[in-house]
Amino acid sequence: MAAVVAPPAIDVRGLAHRYPSPDGDGLVALDGIGLTVGAGEFVSLVGPSGCGKTTLLRAVGGLLQPEHGEVLVLGGTAAAARRAHSIGLVAQDPGLLPWRSVEDNVALTLQLTGDDGDRGERARGALERVGLGEFAAYRPRELSGGMRQRVALARALVHEPQLLLMDEPFGALDELSREDLCVELLRVWERERVSVLFVTHSIREAVLLSDRVVVMSAAPGRVVADISIALPRPRDPRADDSPEFNAYVHEIRMALGRVPAEAHS
Repeated sequence: MAAVVAPPAIDVRGLAHRYPSPDGDGLVALDGIGLTVGAGEFVSLVGPSGCGKTTLLRAVGGLLQPEHGEVLVLGGTAAAARRAHSIGLVAQDPGLLPWRSVEDNVALTLQLTGDDGDRGERARGALERVGLGEFAAYRPRELSGGMRQRVALARALVHEPQLLLMDEPFGALDELSREDLCVELLRVWERERVSVLFVTHSIREAVLLSDRVVVMSAAPGRVVADISIALPRPRDPRADDSPEFNAYVHEIRMALGRVPAEAHS
């Protein structure tokens, strides 16, 4: 019997989207985007501000209906995957409710989706997975910025999604907290192997985390490079000063047009 091949976690074809503008012509955010993310694959999007990375993420998450093109998620529509609670989302702002405990913030996802299981037990389990089990009774104000973002990750993972969408989740953190969160995310992903589409402005962060780095142009956003990262896993965060690591950083910077011609002539 032939093996059953799982569909890609994400399959985007010819995606284009235009936002209304005062002049009536509209602002083209995306133009002809094609993108696939395989089951269990970690893919990062990098590109200039305003190139449509968040628009693409919203389309994949079923939060935006694009003007043109097709978005398939887990073999069906993005809206269907969202209704089935198969997608987890982590944004730059963790969006925690200050009057609820950490555990109750994580359990809120289960409450909103009508999950009738033991919400407290599952929330505590998700917190354990991100290294915050002992902080379940704390309020968000009692945690550091990095810890609050771990809570947001636990909230996204609590309903066991097949796809995780992350929109600059570490962008508001200081450098040390950001490095710690990268290590934590690597640890969680190695264990969970959930498919991830990760938006970041940090090239080094993208190389450290990803199986592939997709580079987008300035608006209107187009894919200009799709670079496989062949560094061994599990990734050692200390590998970011190796020649191989820095070669990938250089390649991505070239794709972004951020390396002077004399540097690679």
